[in-house]
Amino acid sequence: MFCRYCGQQLPDGAKFCKNCGTSMAQADKFRESMEDRIRMKCPYCGSERIAIDISWGKTADVGNIGLKYNEGIFIGVAQVYSDLCLDCKSILRTYVKDDTNKNWNHNPGTF
Repeated sequence: MFCRYCGQQLPDGAKFCKNCGTSMAQADKFRESMEDRIRMKCPYCGSERIAIDISWGKTADVGNIGLKYNEGIFIGVAQVYSDLCLDCKSILRTYVKDDTNKNWNHNPGTF
């Protein structure tokens, strides 16, 4: 048996990898997620040339851009990611990887 995350050889029935500490159940979910991404095709042009995890948001020279949320008296800006077809330039999906249990600001253009 081998760790599905780092490749370390493990005894049969191991629940965790002795090298990287990954749970074998968690490694299975990670592997399935990566396989789905590898098979991703653009629904518009059929291309398999997909750039994944393109980050945007947070702070720019012109100020805060991205999805805003309230933290008490402060305003936070979430790091946002998109997957993009490199052939037809379509945005295939946009997502936040961090904790999404936030007090999101639903009023565009306000702080």
